[in-house]
Amino acid sequence: VAFDLSDKELFCVEEQELFDQIYSFVKGFPHLLPPSKITLVESLRSNFSVLIPNISCLSRSPEEAGALSAPDRLASYLNAFKIYTYFLLSIVLIEELGSANQASRAPASSHQK
Repeated sequence: VAFDLSDKELFCVEEQELFDQIYSFVKGFPHLLPPSKITLVESLRSNFSVLIPNISCLSRSPEEAGALSAPDRLASYLNAFKIYTYFLLSIVLIEELGSANQASRAPASSHQK
């Protein structure tokens, strides 16, 4: 998945197969090994950070859109932006929930004399 995210167009996340794979990893994020977590988050973050200036540039100069018409390409980039945002925020919420659950399970320290 990380290879696909780095090797393909920024809006590849719209492809159903890749979306489904990423969704599965995000949903099972607490069960991933730490290196896999880092790779997934870094891949999503990297594409997200590259996507933002592309959207800005495309919205200012739509004649540089390329093969797709300017409105179609901009719509695709904005949709990819929403998808990356959803995945990254989902990971943040999953991690915060996991941290809150661990904190609530921590045994209260008892002071004995």
